[in-house]
Amino acid sequence: MTALELARVGYDAYGDHVDWVNHAGNVMPRWRELPKPQREAWTAAAEAIERAALKERGSV
Repeated sequence: MTALELARVGYDAYGDHVDWVNHAGNVMPRWRELPKPQREAWTAAAEAIERAALKERGSV
């Protein structure tokens, strides 16, 4: 699974967990509607989580 795919999985899980309402009480956009900078930020977060998980497992 690519970092982009992991980012979308994470974003969707987050959205599901908060009923697609953000911290300000506004409806969250779906992944395809998310602006590019936010998609890139979620992708960077997914990459960091993946690196940390691999390091924890001793794979890196």
